[in-house]
Amino acid sequence: MKPVFWAVVLAACAFPAALKAHGVEASNISGGASKAVQTLHFKYTTGEPMMYAAVKLYPPSMPDRDILQSITDRNGVFSFMPDEAGEWRISAEDGMGHKGEIMVSAADPEEASSAA
Repeated sequence: MKPVFWAVVLAACAFPAALKAHGVEASNISGGASKAVQTLHFKYTTGEPMMYAAVKLYPPSMPDRDILQSITDRNGVFSFMPDEAGEWRISAEDGMGHKGEIMVSAADPEEASSAA
């Protein structure tokens, strides 16, 4: 058999995770910007939750600097209470090369808490 064939077979055996590569989906499940608490769900495109993924939170006033580092729960869920209005960037990374990011619009915190 050709050496290329055996190289592909060997690579598939050595790196089976590469054959199951998948992306990440992020969604806001809290119901919109007017909510005081924003709840996000991170999952793989296979439907599996991103359990205990590292989360970083970037506020509107400092979009290039994370102000909080945390983790998702076992269901891939992370919640936070925005303390300023604007576009928040939230990223989740599983440490195996999968990363998801979402932008969340937050209302003025005083308006959001009075609406709740």
